[in-house]
Amino acid sequence: MDLLEERLAKLWMTGYRKSIPPGGSPRSAWAHPQDVVGVIRNELVMLVPDTSVLDYLVRVAWLHDILEDGYKSEGVLITEEDLWANEVDAKVIQDVVFISRILGEPKEVYLARLIDTPVQVRLLKCIDRACVLREAPKKDAAWWDTYSSSTRKFILPLARSLHTEGWDSWVVSILEHALTLRPSQRFHRVTL
Repeated sequence: MDLLEERLAKLWMTGYRKSIPPGGSPRSAWAHPQDVVGVIRNELVMLVPDTSVLDYLVRVAWLHDILEDGYKSEGVLITEEDLWANEVDAKVIQDVVFISRILGEPKEVYLARLIDTPVQVRLLKCIDRACVLREAPKKDAAWWDTYSSSTRKFILPLARSLHTEGWDSWVVSILEHALTLRPSQRFHRVTL
């Protein structure tokens, strides 16, 4: 299915390059939403039989980092107004705004406020974090310490808040598994 959100994410994020991880190669920011969508389509599908919920989560997943990481051109960040101008659905925009860290917002404030967001946003943030942690072998130990600590402090409680939907045990398990993927020392020095 060729979704508007997928096309927009590819357009705005393909040119953006994240820093090169130790032992890694440049990875476009486009690859991360693909990872998140893959978890929804290949793993969450076992737990959530309602295809309308899955389809909606996929639509938000494509754009979940767009307000933080997406660029139109020449370093100009994508805005909520750009989403409206491209006729993205209002509910998708609302959830993309909820999941996005506000420019200048301290990370701990951002993570703490997620507990008050709609259930789909909380679920998507947990899946997002699991995907980021799954990339851990390409990161360094300092990055790992920060992310694993904030995952334990903020994201696991967020996952546990999904108990009324019955999603909590699955989300907690994928996060706990991802927390076992601590970077190896072998990635600290690369020789060609």
